[in-house]
Amino acid sequence: MRKFIRFWSPVVLWMIVIFVFSSKTKVALTDSYTISFVIFKTIHIFEYAFLYLLCYRAFANTGIKKNRAFIYALLLTICYAATDEWHQRFITTREGKMRDVIIDAAGGVSGWIVLVKFLPKMRGRLKRLVKNWQLL
Repeated sequence: MRKFIRFWSPVVLWMIVIFVFSSKTKVALTDSYTISFVIFKTIHIFEYAFLYLLCYRAFANTGIKKNRAFIYALLLTICYAATDEWHQRFITTREGKMRDVIIDAAGGVSGWIVLVKFLPKMRGRLKRLVKNWQLL
């Protein structure tokens, strides 16, 4: 049970962070729609890449084989993105769009790419950090 809590509580906490930010009314950083769009969608990619990494870590360290953990983590990330967009439909000044689910899914795929392509090649302190975090 401790292992389950240790690996799944960061996932739940990050989902809560995403939910809280999704509950806020829309914020504009600039008068330019295009610049604001690019900034906020980039943030979406990073937050869902991080969610993917947390989900993968939880699945891989609680009894799911690593090749299945890759898939389950992506599915959970995309399902959460879809429910988050649905939730935003009920917030004034926010809108839930399928486009955003796709962008969030791209964030999940980005997390997978980082996990498969970049983390195994890290050296020194970063490699130790990744191993301590139990991602590899």
